[in-house]
Amino acid sequence: QTGDVKRTSADTTRARQTLGWEPTVALRDGLASELAWFQCATREMRRSVASVSQCGYNTAMDILRARVPALVVPYAERRDTEQTDRARRLVANGVIRVLPHRELSGDRMAAEVRDLLSGFAPAPADLDLDGRRSSARLLGGLIGVRAA
Repeated sequence: QTGDVKRTSADTTRARQTLGWEPTVALRDGLASELAWFQCATREMRRSVASVSQCGYNTAMDILRARVPALVVPYAERRDTEQTDRARRLVANGVIRVLPHRELSGDRMAAEVRDLLSGFAPAPADLDLDGRRSSARLLGGLIGVRAA
């Protein structure tokens, strides 16, 4: 997609020099841990009564797969509209409920969660949701572990 970073590489030199930081997890172990998380995130969400979160890409995909009632408060600082745009599309399809960041308060959040739990049933979404599995396969291939 236009604007996406095609290739990156982490350089920890500054963290090492400034903070004295040293990695404590080997790359292979970190990727294996990420792979395990990928494989269980949706399963964990499916066991939930509801989800309250922001509306990042991975969270939105988990919500869609789990078909759990969800309230999102999209990250919306400065000109960052990615989560808000995603949330609007999902609301338009009856998949989630949204509480705009500018309207967030404790009382409002409590009222929205009560309303969500009082019977909101997300509409089925007719989308290809296999990106997580593909990512798990790619990560597994990098570390030589077969993804489930």
